Formats: sequence, structure tokens, C-alpha cells
Amino acid sequence: MKNKYKAEQTPIQEKASFDGILKFIALFLSVGMVLRSCVFTYFLPKIFYFRGNMKIQVKIMAIFILFFALAVISCSPGNATYTVMYNGNTNTGGTVPIDTNTYLPTFTVTVLGNGTLTDTGYTFTCWNTQADGNGTDRAPASTFAIGSSNVVLYAKWTALPTYTVTYDANTGTGGVPADSNNYLAGATVNVLGSGTLTNPGYTFASWNTQSDGNGTDRAPASTFAVGSSNVVLYAKWTALPTYTVTYNNATGGNGVPPVDSNSYLAGATVTVPGSSYSVSWNTQADGSGTALAPTSTFAMGSSNVILYARCPVNRDYSSLSSLGGPPYGCTCKYLYAMQNGSCRLCTPPFTYTNGICTCVKTKTNNCITLAHTVSYIENGGSGDPPFDDNTYPLGATVTVLGIGTLTKLGYTFAGWNTQADGNGTDRAPASTFAMGSSNVVLYAKWTAI
Repeated sequence: MKNKYKAEQTPIQEKASFDGILKFIALFLSVGMVLRSCVFTYFLPKIFYFRGNMKIQVKIMAIFILFFALAVISCSPGNATYTVMYNGNTNTGGTVPIDTNTYLPTFTVTVLGNGTLTDTGYTFTCWNTQADGNGTDRAPASTFAIGSSNVVLYAKWTALPTYTVTYDANTGTGGVPADSNNYLAGATVNVLGSGTLTNPGYTFASWNTQSDGNGTDRAPASTFAVGSSNVVLYAKWTALPTYTVTYNNATGGNGVPPVDSNSYLAGATVTVPGSSYSVSWNTQADGSGTALAPTSTFAMGSSNVILYARCPVNRDYSSLSSLGGPPYGCTCKYLYAMQNGSCRLCTPPFTYTNGICTCVKTKTNNCITLAHTVSYIENGGSGDPPFDDNTYPLGATVTVLGIGTLTKLGYTFAGWNTQADGNGTDRAPASTFAMGSSNVVLYAKWTAI
């Protein structure tokens, strides 16, 4: 119940002219009371002994009787009346009821209803004899004795319950909007926007009355009527579409394709496999699309991507022999076959048969001494190392090849070495050595700049 004070004109002020007359009569009657005692104690006995005209005696007698009657009336109890007035006590609408009756002190007053009075955010409780509600309550239709004074009854108001609207990020991050309003039941709520909320992999769809999104949707800027309880609106998120990258063979070659199990959002960065898959890739099977080098990156678009293997012809694949052949998508060209992890030309005593070099044994050839090869490994560099497609018999002279197209950022090429860590035998480009009884692998040797 709220305390309300509001000035109101009293019924005495509204009837000032009539009250002035009453005051005059009251003064006159008071004087009459004094005269009454005088008449009976002094003047009246003398009238009967007045020796003048009889008509004068009668008139004088009538005057004294009139004064006596007025004096008696002035002394009679219960002649004052009182009023009851109703005060809206800061109401915001409607009009107060009006009691047109006047009451004698012993009369009973029946309390009127609240008429059309309203007060936003409050409900009418009853009437009270004080504006702050700390007097005596008077319920509509109840009764009370008027007493000996005018009565003013003030409307007594009780605050209605209010409810709030709260916004929940619902796994999102950032700032949720805040609604600081307090709503009466039935009041209209304007739904706020998403604020600065974000949720990686999702887009904001709307608000919902349930955290699982199975309640009622509330779109930003829409409206709804608040009920009789607080409201929580949960951010409703829709998963963004994701896309995949598939690695495919454009040439029907050997090897196991790399597998990318990631799902990418549009715009996400994709890293092309490198390492064992040291081939190039292309967005078109015929190589007419966008070329992508190993370990390069590209931004995912709005559709799935297929990358097709593209590899250099007859590259030395001996360093990848653990794959059982060339990298995925790479094959040897005609008359070349895999020998010791490299595409080698089939030369006598080897013959090319269905992609395989087959040795034809003779009295002077056991198919072993002519099978040795020399392979060059980039050893951390990028680009293509030189390729030696010869096969060498035991004791044959081998001429060491150059750097090819190899480079390594921050390093300079220092020649070749028989060990990857550089602790073997150095082999400078254009130098020679005699082929032994096994294949030879030469590793690029790099010196930091």
C-alpha cells in the first residue's frame, strides 16, 4: 500500500456563503440567550404594569416572545449537520464518488464504492480516514456514525505485482541485452536485439522461452504481453553450414590419399598436406584449376572441395619408399618403373613389362650387379631435387648432379652427403665416385646463413 497525500477542497470552503449565515444566526441566538434571562427577570413584569396604550403592550409582548423562542431554539441540541467527501488520493484516472447527503451527529453513513477511480500500477483496497493510509479503514458498503465533524475518506491503494524480462546468452559469449523495466501483468514487452552475442560456428536466430529452443520464439523488435511471472528469453542458435576437403587421384596412381576429417566453416583456413604427400594439388582433375602446393593454405568457400593429385613426372621417390611406391596420385611414365622407390628407366638387361622393369638373366648377368641407383633427397628443402634415372653396375663411375630447383629459407646449399645429418661422406656437384654394391642415397646439405 502506497502513502499518498493530495490537497482537496473541504465542504466548508464550498459552502462559505451558507456557513456565514449560520454563524450570524448562531451569534444572534447567543445574544438571545442573554436577553432571555433579562426578559424574565426584569422587563416582563413591567409590561403588565405598563399604563399606556394596549396595542403597544401587545407589540412589546410579541417581541419578547420572539426573542424567547429564538433563544430556546439556539439551546436545542442536534441542529448541526455534517458531510462526507471522498478523495482519490493521487488517482490517475476516473472520478471519485459523491455523497450529496448531510448528516446529523447521530446519523449512520453508508460508505460508497470507488466509482470509476483507477491508479496505474495499483489496485483499490478501501477508503481510509488518512491520506497516508494509517487511519481507520472504511470498506465500501460498510457503515459508521458521522460524529460531530465533517469526514474526508481517502482512497487506499495497494501496489500491483510487477515482473521482469531477462536475456540469457545460452552458450554464447559477449554482452547480452538488459531490460531494466518492471512490467505489470498484461503489459507489452518490446523484445531486444542480440546485443554483442557471438557463438563460434553458429548464427543468432532469435530468442526463445526455453533453453533447448523448443519454446516460443521471440524475434528482436517483436512484442508480447507479459504474464504473471518473470520471463527469461534464451538465445537460439542455428549451426552454420560446414564443408569438407577430399583428396583424390587424377591419374590413377599409387599410394594412400591423405584424409582430412575436419569440417570447415566458410572462410576458415585449410592447410594442404605436405610431408609424405609431397605432390601438388589442383581444384580440377585435368590440372586447369587452382594449383595448391603442399603445406600451402586457402580459405574455405561455401561448398565442399575436392583436390586432385598432380605430381612431377619421374621424380625420385626413394625417400617415400615406406609408402610402397610414389605418393598418392603419382605414377611412372611409359618405359619407367618403380625401382628402389624411384621411377627408373628400364634399360638392358631390364625390360619394361606392365609398369615393371624385369631383369632378363644371361650367362654374364645375374640381374643384381646392374640394379643400383642414385637418389637425391631435399632433406628439409623445398622444390625438386635432381633426378638420376640411370642404373649403375658395380664399380661404374657416377657423376654427382647439381642442386636442381631446391631452396631452403635461411640456408645455403652446401652439397650432398651420404647421411641426412651431414656426418657422412660429402659429394659435391659434378664430382664423381665409384658405384658400390648397393643403391646410393645423397641428402642435400644445408648451411645456415
